[in-house]
Amino acid sequence: MDLDEWLSVRDYAKKYGVSIQVVVNWINRGIIPADCVEDLPMFNHIRMVRDKVYK
Repeated sequence: MDLDEWLSVRDYAKKYGVSIQVVVNWINRGIIPADCVEDLPMFNHIRMVRDKVYK
């Protein structure tokens, strides 16, 4: 996995000017597709989101 194209949920929210809860809601509702979300168990299961605009 190339981490250059991924951001943590927190960093994604900050970069795109939305709240963390909005990003989590987008993930749960499928606005951010499952193939664009990764949990990294080796880093305390931090959730990463592919760095692109979703809506």
